[in-house]
Amino acid sequence: MDNVKFKSNIVNKKPIIAIEIYALLATVLLVIVNFTSPRLILLISPYLLLVGMAFPGIPHGAIDHHLDTQHHAQKYFLYTFILKYLSIMAMVFLIWWLNPLLGLALFIAYSAWHFGETDFRRLNSFHPLSAFLGGLSLLTFILSSHPDEFVTYLFLFGIVPTKTLPDWFLVPAVLSFVAFGFIGLLNVKDKWVEFICILLVLLLGTQLPLLLAFGCYFILIHSLTGWRDIRNGLKTNDQRLFFQALPFSLGAFVFFAGFIWISNDQHYLPQQYIPSFFIGLSCISAPHVLFMSKFYRALTS
Repeated sequence: MDNVKFKSNIVNKKPIIAIEIYALLATVLLVIVNFTSPRLILLISPYLLLVGMAFPGIPHGAIDHHLDTQHHAQKYFLYTFILKYLSIMAMVFLIWWLNPLLGLALFIAYSAWHFGETDFRRLNSFHPLSAFLGGLSLLTFILSSHPDEFVTYLFLFGIVPTKTLPDWFLVPAVLSFVAFGFIGLLNVKDKWVEFICILLVLLLGTQLPLLLAFGCYFILIHSLTGWRDIRNGLKTNDQRLFFQALPFSLGAFVFFAGFIWISNDQHYLPQQYIPSFFIGLSCISAPHVLFMSKFYRALTS
């Protein structure tokens, strides 16, 4: 596969210490805490994830209205942007409502593309096919390496009738991890330290609860990488970008709170709010994936 590198050195501006190294150190610390006090991890996980979503999880996706620099100065741009965003979100929600399995499959598909695009551009080894397959194998590994929790969530989504765990469930975990490593072996020409750190974060995540394992990747690697790419691509700084993202960041939190509130009743257990959260996340992620991909293409054109 031919590798396509960023033509702009803005996005590839190298930090002193790679993001992935910080992510690995944080994941190691969480695994140590989990081995010494599993109850403590269960207690603090929601707060860690909430802090991570407050920054950079939500903000890195709340700056999309600044990414389309070509049309940003047009009259009524913000109104048309919001209309497009809400239309895509409504379409995704309709799919979930009609067929939860199809909604989940689409969510995994465009998340795989988005994760793969961000990671492999970061690794200077982007190719559309390898990016998608890399992102898909990464997501498959995170989910299938936590079979009990994943099946429980599928049950709460109404996708599977029981919480019975298939005997073959760990097979996709092994195959997907091998596939992700193989794709990296074929494509990553430099930045091997960063790629190995990603592999180790994924492996160590198997010793953490599913949501926390996903958070280690999504917050500490993907979101921080996306935030850095946007900051450098727009030639701005963290403080200014944060305040530019703040209105839509607050709007996203209001959306999640409202979506969860109207999707459940007061008698539900806390874990039963998780499907509603992920449906909301899938709705708000779909337009972000489209705008972010367009932004990356503009940087490399």
